[in-house]
Amino acid sequence: MALPELVKIREGQVEVFVPKSTVEGKGPGKKMPGFYNPAMSLCRDINVLLLRTIGRAADVLDALSATGVRGIRIKAEALPNALLVLCDKDLRACKIIEKNLRLNKITGIVHCRSANALMAEQRFDYIDIDPYGTPAPYMDAAIQSIRKGGILGITATDVAVLCGRYPRTAKRRYMCGVRRLPFYKEFAIRILLGFVARIAAMHDRAIFPVLSHATEHYIRVYVQVDWGAGKADKCLENLRYLKASNDGLEFEICDDANMLGPIWASSIHDPSVIKSLRVYSTLHNPGSVEKLVERIREECKAPPFYRNINDVARVAKVSPPRVERIIKALRSMGYTATKTQFCGECVKTDADLRTMVRILKGGVL
Repeated sequence: MALPELVKIREGQVEVFVPKSTVEGKGPGKKMPGFYNPAMSLCRDINVLLLRTIGRAADVLDALSATGVRGIRIKAEALPNALLVLCDKDLRACKIIEKNLRLNKITGIVHCRSANALMAEQRFDYIDIDPYGTPAPYMDAAIQSIRKGGILGITATDVAVLCGRYPRTAKRRYMCGVRRLPFYKEFAIRILLGFVARIAAMHDRAIFPVLSHATEHYIRVYVQVDWGAGKADKCLENLRYLKASNDGLEFEICDDANMLGPIWASSIHDPSVIKSLRVYSTLHNPGSVEKLVERIREECKAPPFYRNINDVARVAKVSPPRVERIIKALRSMGYTATKTQFCGECVKTDADLRTMVRILKGGVL
């Protein structure tokens, strides 16, 4: 079986062969054997940084490997002593993975089979689910395959569904109610975390979000998994619903199942882990990683969701101020207020819309 035309590229501290056609475009591109998306290098940087910081995974599964670049980077840059297992059901992809393992002198076990079938048979300390589209079909198997205290890294590229553009599809895939909202990126993350929590609870397992981010065309969450029916019950207490005005500028987390959700209503990060992240220069995108980590640190203890200052200014019928100025004004009044990773012109705060409008109108700035 002939392989596609390959080119050698460098990402982080490794070199890999990838299909030539996959490095000529931008974004998710077209699914193919040995698929490689250059735009996901930042995602893989964060992955490597997080696992290097936590540093305790013994058995690692790159469940949907494609070229193997993620798993190879994890072993080369974060967990050199881990047993690396890479899986892809496409034979051509597996040949590319084997070629890339040899190129980097990395030892790994390659399985050419269904990821769900493999996860049904083996247990791992870290499992990465990075599909082309929705991760939903892999969640049940991944939750059962992860060891107690292990971590799941989960990517979703069906962002339009999670963000509310396709409510019927969201209901079918994620068993939730959605609609388009101004804070759609964070809403998508909380919908995904809520879904994973419910799948985990079915198996008497609980999840604890470690780090979450939304970048370009995808969202990404990392969750630690613990075992026990009591812990699962406690975990489900973090699931709530969202009531939002038509324009999405006024919102309230509630327990009304007729509203949007269920969503994960607690923190989407582990502040202690985020605080310990130290970006290093050999990452592929150290500057971008540093900026993202800094934003995540800022928003760690902020309440859910955010407002765009331009939208608030439109309601107040004034020119929008600089984000820094309104954050300073809110803090001076005793409110929590931070920037957010999701939007450069947005503010996360526990102040309501009326208070923010009053600040803009009243000259407090």
